[in-house]
Amino acid sequence: MYFGFLGFYTMALIPPAILGLMYYFVAWQDINRLALFAVFNVVWATIFLQVWKRKASEFAFKWGTLDRVHFEDCRAAYFGKMGINKVTGRPEPVYPKWKRVLRFYCVTIPIILSCLLFAVGVMLVYFWFQIEAEVYHAEWQTLWTKALVLVPSLLYSVAIVVMNSIYRKIAKALNDFENHRLQSAYDNHLIIKLVLFDFVNCFVVLFYIAFYMQDIPRLRSSLALLLIIQQVIGQIQESLLPYLMFRYKSNKMDKAEERRESLVDKDAKVDSDESSHVTDIISKEVRKQAEVEGEMETYEGTMDDYLEMFIQFGYVVLFSSAYPLAAVWAFINNVTEIRTDSFKLCKVFQRPFSQPTASIGAWQIAFQLMGIIAVMTNCALVALSLHNQGLLPKWDTADLVLLFVGGEHLVLALTQVLGAMVPDLPRTVRTEMARIEFQARQAWRNERSQAARTHRVKLRRAVSLLNATPISMPPLADSKVDGTTMQHRTTNV
Repeated sequence: MYFGFLGFYTMALIPPAILGLMYYFVAWQDINRLALFAVFNVVWATIFLQVWKRKASEFAFKWGTLDRVHFEDCRAAYFGKMGINKVTGRPEPVYPKWKRVLRFYCVTIPIILSCLLFAVGVMLVYFWFQIEAEVYHAEWQTLWTKALVLVPSLLYSVAIVVMNSIYRKIAKALNDFENHRLQSAYDNHLIIKLVLFDFVNCFVVLFYIAFYMQDIPRLRSSLALLLIIQQVIGQIQESLLPYLMFRYKSNKMDKAEERRESLVDKDAKVDSDESSHVTDIISKEVRKQAEVEGEMETYEGTMDDYLEMFIQFGYVVLFSSAYPLAAVWAFINNVTEIRTDSFKLCKVFQRPFSQPTASIGAWQIAFQLMGIIAVMTNCALVALSLHNQGLLPKWDTADLVLLFVGGEHLVLALTQVLGAMVPDLPRTVRTEMARIEFQARQAWRNERSQAARTHRVKLRRAVSLLNATPISMPPLADSKVDGTTMQHRTTNV
């Protein structure tokens, strides 16, 4: 399902990428073009997410996981006092809900808020370094000072990646501490934690530049640097480093095999039979493969991959009117992302167990929320551009806010209408599901009819057997009841 989503998302990036290239070769400072691109991008995001629901339904129907009732046992790491499961009747741990809530509000939330404040502090330090570098460059105007201006952005991009990786470990530890019973609840709470921190860590600087500093050129350059640098770092982490580790482990196994063979007695008798020689070669290859795969790391799931796509989707849709080329860089990155993720699964990690699913789960909601935030940010950017370019000289702040609210509500209404117009299930899937339900009903009716016919046949055989059996009639006997003589016959059948 992840690869299906990644491939569909990559193909969906082609329209905004083409339009972004057109805006790159044509001057995009015109406010009408910016507004048009902003509306196009938020409408594109809505259509993309709604059409993906249909595609996910097709995948789930093809794989037999659509509308599947899935019973979940408690997680292996779930702990508590032993009790009885009301569904299965088997013993399992029981943990009070109030303890989990207490841990969430008294431990998890304060730690998350501290991490968010730390991310904001790092952002303020970045701006201080950036301003100092720009002042230094304005004073000296040399090639080295011009390069120095880019250093704070590079360091901040690296800091974002480092903080994201550290926070993911903190979020996992907090999720384990909360002690969720089901794996689905565990994953959903982990997604919320990761999305919240990564959203603040990656986008707070862009919101600060756009709406506090109101510097659109700086927003454009910062967005380009953050997007490109983070994607380059991500590709190094996901492709280059795993490949180097794979080659290192393979070479290590080769050297170990050579040392093992060197210790074998050279005077041992060697079988010259060709078949045994081939068998020995095959056994060596199989042994080497088993040793290499045994040293591979365990695959932790698609959580990090989905999170990477979520951050990239935010860069594409949140500030698209400021940097229309974001979709181009995202498309280029995803073309290689598909191959690098496949390489990781085939060469870097141990083979994971499959988990049936009908959708991308809570990530669908996260992407939809990002689309709603994108509507507000793009409408606000258009309103600010109108004000900064002097196209609305007589409008005060209240008028701009009303313009923003009106435009934002209009675009949101348009996206809701588009979402309602596109059904979640394609017509082919609905038709196939109806056909399967009809066939199931017909099979049930045929089974009932066959059972009824079988019952009638058995009943006829029993009646015919009863009619063919002779019945012995005992002689009449006299009895007196209330002085009256009566004749009766006892019959045993």
